[in-house]
Amino acid sequence: MGLAHAKDWLAAHPDKTCLVICCEMCSLTFQKNDDRKSNLIGTALFGDGTSAVLLIGSNSPYSEHLQGCKPRICNSSTLTQKNSEDIMGWEITETGLKVIFSKSIPSLVQSVWKKHIFTFLKDNKLEMEKIHSFVAHPGGAKVLEAMEEVTNAGREKFRYSYKILAEHGNMSSTTVHFVLKKWMEAGVTPQEKVYYLHLDRGLVQNYYYWSGINMAMWMWVVIFFIICQRLTELAIAKSNEKWMKARGGIETGNEHYKWFILLHCLFFLGIIAESLYRNQSSLAPNMLLLSLFLVTQLVRVWCIQTLGRFWNTKIIVLPRVALIKKV
Repeated sequence: MGLAHAKDWLAAHPDKTCLVICCEMCSLTFQKNDDRKSNLIGTALFGDGTSAVLLIGSNSPYSEHLQGCKPRICNSSTLTQKNSEDIMGWEITETGLKVIFSKSIPSLVQSVWKKHIFTFLKDNKLEMEKIHSFVAHPGGAKVLEAMEEVTNAGREKFRYSYKILAEHGNMSSTTVHFVLKKWMEAGVTPQEKVYYLHLDRGLVQNYYYWSGINMAMWMWVVIFFIICQRLTELAIAKSNEKWMKARGGIETGNEHYKWFILLHCLFFLGIIAESLYRNQSSLAPNMLLLSLFLVTQLVRVWCIQTLGRFWNTKIIVLPRVALIKKV
C-alpha cells in the first residue's frame, strides 16, 4: 500500500523522490506464557526486518544516475476485505501483542484473492500467462502454494519468494521488498510485466504491476531524427561535390574523411549502447538541452541553405570564387 501511495504522490510531483521505509519487529509478539499453536507457529515463521524502497519521479534529476534493472510501477489496486480482523494481524493484550494468523488464509487465496487478482488483470488488459514473474509476499509455504495454484504459473516465477521465506522467514511488510530486491538483481528483460503481490494485516490485498522498460521512446525519436538528417546531408553534400568538381573544385584532406564518417557512426552507436546499458527508460528529456539542440539544428539548416551549392561535408576549394556573405 505504501508503494501505491508513493506512486500517486510522485504522479503529482514528478520532479521529486519518495522513500518508503518498513520496519517490522515481529519477535515482540512472542508470548512466553502462551502455549497456543498460533503463538508457536508465529514465533517460528515470523522474523524481524527492515527495508527501504526509493521511488524516483519521472522528471527527477536523480533518474539519470539509475543503472541496471529499474522497475516502473504501471498501475496498482488495493482491496480490503470486510470483517477480516480475525484472519491476520495483532491482538493488543495486557502482556503485549499476540499474533493473529488464521489457518484459513490459503483457502482465502483461492476465493477472495483469486477474484481480485483476475479483476486487476482484466482491468489492465493483462494475460496471466504473459506475466514474467511474481514479486509475491511469502506469507508462508502454504500461502505461496495457493498463489501458484491460482495463477497456474509454476514455482519458478515465485522462486525468490520461496528463497526469502527460507532465509529470513516472514518479516511482514518488509519481506516483499526483499523479494523485489532479488528480482531486480536478477534483472528483468525490458518490457516484461512483473506482478507485485502483498497480503497485509486484516486481509488487505495490494497489487501492482511493473514493467522493466527499455530505452525511452523520445530518445529513439531523437536518434532517428539525427540519422535521417545526416543521411539527407550526405546526399546534398554528394550532389554539391559533383557540381563543384565539375567547375574545377579541388578536394583536400580526403585521406582522413573516412575517419570522419567512422567517428559519426561510433557517436550514434555510443549513444544507443550507453542508453541500453544504463537502461535509461524512465529518463524524461531535459527540456532546456532539448530546446538548445533544436535551435542548433535550425542554425545548421540555415548554414546549409546560405552556402547553397558551396556547402559540403568535405573540404573542397573552388578557385576564383568570391566569399559568400549573408547580410
